[in-house]
Amino acid sequence: MNSNELEKHLLTRCYDSQNRIVELLEQRYATNGDQKSSIVFTKSESTTTAKLFSNDTPTISRARLQTTRKSLKAYISSTLANQRKLNKRIKQYKRKSHTTSPFPRDKLIEEHRIPQITQFIHMNKLWQKYMQDLLFPNGQIQALPNILPKLSSADFNGCLVKVVQSRNRNCVGMQGIVVWDAQHSFVVCVPGTDEDIGGFKVIPKQHTLFAFDLILPSKEEQEEEECIPFTIIGSRFEVRSVDRSGKKFKNHSIDDIL
Repeated sequence: MNSNELEKHLLTRCYDSQNRIVELLEQRYATNGDQKSSIVFTKSESTTTAKLFSNDTPTISRARLQTTRKSLKAYISSTLANQRKLNKRIKQYKRKSHTTSPFPRDKLIEEHRIPQITQFIHMNKLWQKYMQDLLFPNGQIQALPNILPKLSSADFNGCLVKVVQSRNRNCVGMQGIVVWDAQHSFVVCVPGTDEDIGGFKVIPKQHTLFAFDLILPSKEEQEEEECIPFTIIGSRFEVRSVDRSGKKFKNHSIDDIL
């Protein structure tokens, strides 16, 4: 069936007269006839909204968030378990070994994938840049009353913190980079010592004071970095970092600091 026969067959569904069908076929490409060589589009009402050029932030499904959170918790738990095993092996080696050969720390750290604080140095630099943009817009030093409200809503992932006071004496003096700003604790990466392999440490926020230094925006003629020291009350930051921006801190008694 050629194209002409196909067109006739289609037109028979609309017209009964063969003469009218032939007339339409003869005029279908004419520029001065009843039929124009153009297509007219009319606006139609759609029940769905266009999302191709939408500026709305894509939402992450709840299941995906839960999966990510579970994976992070599983990674931290497995790392803490490996650290406890290595610390136990170090103590047993020092207690039983009578040789001068050193304990193969580096090999076991790499084998068990124990994180080191050097891996998070760049994360701390990003946090310093984030805090400078948050507290000192356009590089201008703000007054302290203007800094504190922004500081209370900031994210501390990547901050180099030091425990200056705590009810848990084992935490006092501990210093490291915050890897996860959890609701009730800081998961920090601390350097290793002779007695401890280092890696992740979970420091509770409650009854703990944390200190950190914030680097001021440097000018071109300055060679040395200037810092502002801050001390935060961990009990007042027992809010998830994603919810902290909308929380307003109120003045009230601080008898329960420690």
